[in-house]
Amino acid sequence: MDISTSRTVSVFIVNRGRVLLLLRDDKPTIPNPNKWSAIGGFVEQGESAEDAARREALEETGLVLEGLEYVGEETYESGRVSTRFLAVISDEKANRICLGDEGQALRFFTFVELADIPLSGSIRRYYDMCPDVLSSMLAREIFC
Repeated sequence: MDISTSRTVSVFIVNRGRVLLLLRDDKPTIPNPNKWSAIGGFVEQGESAEDAARREALEETGLVLEGLEYVGEETYESGRVSTRFLAVISDEKANRICLGDEGQALRFFTFVELADIPLSGSIRRYYDMCPDVLSSMLAREIFC
């Protein structure tokens, strides 16, 4: 896969004012090892960004997300395009989350807690550049 022309997705999964993050594996061969990241990954050939977001959420958290809200897109200098989605989930779904075959852990964080943890490059950039948007997403109360 040519990363300069690839597409990625991120899903901000929110419950009770907290965002779910994945602690990436501690492997020096992967980007952002041992850092907290949004749920997401690469869009496969022939797949829509929304379908990729649903697939990644299922693979990484075990959750089937019915409702996704488009948040925005970012194009990096490399040419990679990243599409972001929001899913606000019920307590019932939050209690059913289970770690898939990627990463070391899943955990919910408040906006304030994000300042004190090692974040991956993309979520760190979003936290630094768009704190009001991220904070308002965490305040959402629409459940899927």
